[in-house]
Amino acid sequence: MKAASQTIMFFISVDCLAQLFPVKSQLASTAFPVCTAGTFKQLTVPMGSTHIMLLPNCTADSMEYLDTNPFWYSFTCFTGGTLGFLITPSDPGDDYDWMIYDITGHDPDDAYTTVGLIDSGNWAGTPGLTGSRNGGNARIECATFPPDSITSFSSMPVLAEGHHYLLFISHYNQTESGYSLYFGGGTAIIYDSGTKPLRASFTTNGGMCPQDLISFNNTSTIDPVSWYWNFGDGNTSEDKNPGSHLFPHVNGGKIFNVSLIAENSIGCKDTATAQITKLQSCEVTVPNAFTPNGDGLNDYLYPVNALSLNDLEFRVFNRFGQLIFESRDAAKKWDGRLNGQMQPNGTYIWLLHYTDYSGRIVKETGSTLLIR
Repeated sequence: MKAASQTIMFFISVDCLAQLFPVKSQLASTAFPVCTAGTFKQLTVPMGSTHIMLLPNCTADSMEYLDTNPFWYSFTCFTGGTLGFLITPSDPGDDYDWMIYDITGHDPDDAYTTVGLIDSGNWAGTPGLTGSRNGGNARIECATFPPDSITSFSSMPVLAEGHHYLLFISHYNQTESGYSLYFGGGTAIIYDSGTKPLRASFTTNGGMCPQDLISFNNTSTIDPVSWYWNFGDGNTSEDKNPGSHLFPHVNGGKIFNVSLIAENSIGCKDTATAQITKLQSCEVTVPNAFTPNGDGLNDYLYPVNALSLNDLEFRVFNRFGQLIFESRDAAKKWDGRLNGQMQPNGTYIWLLHYTDYSGRIVKETGSTLLIR
């Protein structure tokens, strides 16, 4: 049951929050907060152990109970009652053990030294599903051999309203395979059902041109206390509102993925993301020639750098004055066809109206050569 200590980076996700959290370390003092209802999914389990765990009535078997490859979860009981939960190993052959501690008024690390904090647990060597449920073993099961098939379920502990608890999970096997953890089946409520969950959010404004500054306004709600911005260009900030940001100029333009992680006082986190488009140039132009032959080069006629322009109107006429293409969307491009039929080579007249980034009304006309 011993394992060498080592540090491995990995991630945990909560289904209802749809996000990943980096693990600081696997200690009682850095337990994952149970922020809301949902299923915790641990994709992998790092190897290591640092403590000998104390168990009531399990000293006679001369076994050494270790925090083998441990995980810890922290929660407060908002409505007293029974606690049901289920641990489902990703590998059905893996053996998971667990204990629940009432650490109300204690330092979390007291779980390592104070037997009296233990409410429930199960250390049976039976692989597969484990947890607490109706009909489970009424006492803490000590270590057993897998062939004995001792039940790996204990009866549901009774939680007291307002008390703070830790759930410790030990992964006896050395496979690094993960598990899912679902809280449910009991009557206790271990998340604040009367309070809306933390939500990270932000708004942006500013131009898309190379030298335009983008401002970010943090609109996160439900009492966040810290923030982490990642602008997707190698720059980060821990300010609540980081102010205006100048993205680097990139030939051909680029989309930058910006994220904000908000965290509240009990360690719950939420992430908001947005995409910021920066153009290579804001000079709106229409090509003087295009070749709609399907080779992926110059196949379309459209106003370049016209994204997000206001009141855009682009029209194309043939030499007889017939309107053959019209668009008010910069992403819609003429492919050289009319009613599905490729138009002949020659010169086509275009009209372009729009309001530019500074609010100036622009009206332009010109001609483009269609070449096949």
